[in-house]
Amino acid sequence: MTACDVFISVAMPPTFVEFGPFYLYKDREAKLKCQPEAAPKPTVRWYKGGSEIKTGARYLVESDGTLVIFKVNKQDAGQYRCCVRNFLGDASANASAYVLEVPYPPTNLKITDTCDNRTTTLSWITRASNDAPITHFLVEQESNYEPNVFRLIFNVTNPNATSIRLNLTGWATLRFRMLAVTSLGSSRPSLPTEEGVCSTSVGAPEKFPDNLRGKSNKSEELNITWTPLPKIDWNAPGLHYRLQYRRVADKPLAWEEQNITDPTVGMFIVQEPSRCELWEFRICAANDEGVGPFSAIEQSFFAPHIPKGKPENVTVGKITAQSVNVSWARVADLKEGGSDGYRIYYWSESRLNGKRHRRDVPNYASFTNVTESTSHQITVYGLNPDTNYNLAIKAFSCGGEGPASVEVSFSTMRAVSTDRPSKTVTDSATPAGSATPTGSATRQYQAFFSIVIAFGLSFGNILHHF
Repeated sequence: MTACDVFISVAMPPTFVEFGPFYLYKDREAKLKCQPEAAPKPTVRWYKGGSEIKTGARYLVESDGTLVIFKVNKQDAGQYRCCVRNFLGDASANASAYVLEVPYPPTNLKITDTCDNRTTTLSWITRASNDAPITHFLVEQESNYEPNVFRLIFNVTNPNATSIRLNLTGWATLRFRMLAVTSLGSSRPSLPTEEGVCSTSVGAPEKFPDNLRGKSNKSEELNITWTPLPKIDWNAPGLHYRLQYRRVADKPLAWEEQNITDPTVGMFIVQEPSRCELWEFRICAANDEGVGPFSAIEQSFFAPHIPKGKPENVTVGKITAQSVNVSWARVADLKEGGSDGYRIYYWSESRLNGKRHRRDVPNYASFTNVTESTSHQITVYGLNPDTNYNLAIKAFSCGGEGPASVEVSFSTMRAVSTDRPSKTVTDSATPAGSATPTGSATRQYQAFFSIVIAFGLSFGNILHHF
């Protein structure tokens, strides 16, 4: 006998489960779906008001039968019919389409007083909201530093408002426009206010540079970076930055200050900071009129690198009931001395569960650190007897951990009275770290050895009487 594949194909005539109604939005693209249950896939034809719709400038019938209408207008409202057919039969469905319209934009925008004191009142007339009530207005601003670019500056949450008081940036010529918003979307932008009417006076900066942060690099430098202020926020000529920084110590140190005279610069380099030290810094803007507020203090460790290599050739050596010896090949990009080293992760797996899929070290894993970056061997103590374990190793620095080694598996021996911790096995040429039990694990060892010693003394006394 030979095996063969059997394919069963079920055919069914077209049947509509749902179709419409459709809600279209004026001046936007609309998609009307026609997806009956049918096998094989039917052919699809669309009709509106008795006339078939053909693919053309404003219409497209997609391969799944969806009708696409480009730039909907009021005339697209009405009755639509979708007709489908396959070799088993045909079907059709009718539905209504409604064209909804977003609100008209506000009109007659005016600035009702001068902008010289860096405030003004903007007023407007609200027009028809059309198919949904207005929920709020958006105010956008254009400056002489970015002609024809309007940026959002205010959200008017009162839908019945007809004016708003605005606080303005200094040393700028401004124009404003507005949008009305409903649940269906926003209007097109209004006509802007008159050109050259709103010019503001100079003043000290009111903002500080954003995104202040520290970043270590490979050349033993700490880069302090920020986003330079756009010219609209300068408020006066002569913009520059005052950067203050210091090393975090047990006692507060005086700030070191650097004056950054180029307002387009967004970085300062601290030369040769000590590795793995914590630094803090803050920044403010100043101009010919005065000094602005300082940013919040940010902190960053100087950690020139995170290890990129992973320990290779991880090998399990001597195994006892409560310990395991493991060795590995050293990672080349660890720095000697300092806080670089290796982190030995280990976790138990139930023998009933079988093997798990290999993945990153689980968050419940125990670990111990080997802080000598030249070490490549350790004995891990405090394990449970007669237990399956997985083990993985990562190199680390104060900047973070590198990738994990390939996992290795081992099983501890059954508990015997002669099994007691021995000295850590190390490379004969270099000292190695060791892992020793702490807390409850130490107390378990002490209890175990007390029982063994007590048993030995008692057994000796009995022999003496004989």
